Amino acid sequence: MRLFSKAEHAFVMLCFCFCGLTAQPKLQIVGGTTRDIGDIYTGSARFAITLLNTGTDSLKISDVSTSCGCTAAMMSTQRIAPGDSGKLDIKFNGTNYQGRVEKLISMTTNDTSKKYVTLKFSANVVRNLTFEPDHLYFSTVQDSAKTDTFEISNSSEGTIHIQSMKSPSPNLKIHFKEGKVGPGESVPITATFQTGQTGTSSGDVEITTDYKPYPVFHFRYFALVKEKRFSTKIPNH
Repeated sequence: MRLFSKAEHAFVMLCFCFCGLTAQPKLQIVGGTTRDIGDIYTGSARFAITLLNTGTDSLKISDVSTSCGCTAAMMSTQRIAPGDSGKLDIKFNGTNYQGRVEKLISMTTNDTSKKYVTLKFSANVVRNLTFEPDHLYFSTVQDSAKTDTFEISNSSEGTIHIQSMKSPSPNLKIHFKEGKVGPGESVPITATFQTGQTGTSSGDVEITTDYKPYPVFHFRYFALVKEKRFSTKIPNH
């Protein structure tokens, strides 16, 4: 069996070292680092950015952060193999905004040419149909009903007709008299929660209108149903 000479052994080790030095991750952000997600009519939006690794070593993503609490960003994976891709899922809550907004997302990678990366997205928050309050909360006891109201306001220049309101639960009933909301007007909506089992529940009321840019809106509710406690006090005779 032939043994490697010192020169051959040194050459083989050099090759291994050279390969290790040349293996590098390379980040490619599909669509670039800037996004315009357009008009938002419901107060929130969700979208994703694709990250590619076009290098020869694993790409590591860490320290993903956002410029404010209204934006959440999460990677589908923190390690992307060569030739593979990952998704950066972004959720923006624009409930407290009106008009044009810009937000930043930053991250750290092991790509030496893009060690610190900043992504920017912009949106135009259109608040033509708003709800006050922005959700309903029912706290009650079992085998009882509780009623609350919220208002729908129209800040657009035209009349918006309410076509339907679909409840996500048989325990929640929605009642409204006015089927239209004029410009600058508000109409009250009554919601009654008929309790069933104890515990918590939540869901989105689906509101369909003739507002063409975005005809379907959602209104959230939460409910806490406690167990009814019967008095054990013995009445006086």
